[in-house]
Amino acid sequence: MSASGRRNAEALQGLGVPFLLALALCGCGADPAPAPVRWGGQTMGTTYSVAVTALPEGVTKEALVAATEEELAAVNRQMSTWDPDSELSRFNVANSTDWFPVSPATAAVTALALEIAAESDGAFDPTVGPLVDLWGFGDGTRPVQAPSDEALAAAREVVGFDKLAVRFDPPALRKALPGVRVNLSAIAKGHGVDRVAERLVAAGVTDFLVEVGGEVRAAGAKAGGAPWTVGVETPIRDPTGRRRAVQRGVALSGDPASRALATSGNYRNFYELDGETVVHTIDPRTG
Repeated sequence: MSASGRRNAEALQGLGVPFLLALALCGCGADPAPAPVRWGGQTMGTTYSVAVTALPEGVTKEALVAATEEELAAVNRQMSTWDPDSELSRFNVANSTDWFPVSPATAAVTALALEIAAESDGAFDPTVGPLVDLWGFGDGTRPVQAPSDEALAAAREVVGFDKLAVRFDPPALRKALPGVRVNLSAIAKGHGVDRVAERLVAAGVTDFLVEVGGEVRAAGAKAGGAPWTVGVETPIRDPTGRRRAVQRGVALSGDPASRALATSGNYRNFYELDGETVVHTIDPRTG
């Protein structure tokens, strides 16, 4: 994962749903320069979009679309918690505490997650899944009452980054307890962005913007030298998701040549319980 991708990850909570609204990809004001070449689609339970200033000689849009889809599909096969056949899903349901073989990419992203967990003293924790489910942010089933102290204590027994180990040769994961589960959602999208960006660079693309689920990485500039600009959404807590406004635009061009940005907030993923607002950012250390 790139340094910019790591900075993305460090800004996110263990189960954060990043949301940076790319409302201003075309910048502000009139722009007579040619429009970027664009494509997008569905991935990782959200959407993705790519914009390229110009196609390199001999490279087609179709080839870049195929490369993009290939990388994002690979991330899903490796790190999805929704695909029961993904590496991570199969590791999570395994009752064994032996080493479980995974791809080098899954091992690398897990190792990064553990590094961030240690640096944040457990505020970020890739094993937080049982607590996410208990509060109703896993499968979407909202609890009718707040989890009891006993239920929280039971979930916390299998939560903790010290209960997860990773190795690289050969790449594998190991859990200390059978109930430990790993969720890389907070950084897998950023990892996917980096992989797509690397494929674009390998194809000779120098000016681009890649976005997956609100995590953005840009390089170079638009035609005419205008910067790639994204709009950070105003955090309006609206359960319908219809009230949206741009708080400010952020330019992602200049030095360094490649820049990234991600946000996470509690103004989209929340619900009311017993007169209180329950948000999706959960402290793994307390439950």
